[in-house]
Amino acid sequence: MSLDISDKDLRKKVKYLCGSVCTCDNKRLGEACDIIRVMARASDTHIELARKFLAHTHIPTRQSEFLKKYPTARLVEGVLQICPKDVNTNFECKDNGYYHDCHACRKTYWMEEVLKK
Repeated sequence: MSLDISDKDLRKKVKYLCGSVCTCDNKRLGEACDIIRVMARASDTHIELARKFLAHTHIPTRQSEFLKKYPTARLVEGVLQICPKDVNTNFECKDNGYYHDCHACRKTYWMEEVLKK
């Protein structure tokens, strides 16, 4: 995941949100309010440490787990070209009856995060 925003702009927006839009009394941003408050108080060092950590953190997906066993499986635009119905009999295609985008469907399925046991 990547934010297309500079640290300076991010911190500026966070500080604006925390205190002007959202206060601890009104919590207009709901659960995000707590996160924004923490970010508003974080130092540049904390932000840099978080960026380094996130850059080296891998979130396992169905695709990454599949590719561990079958590393030469065919990918198109970074997504496995295997229909989810071929490996998961419980999978139901979300075809709306007019147009079905198989690539989008495969991407949604294969990029879903999986929990490690």
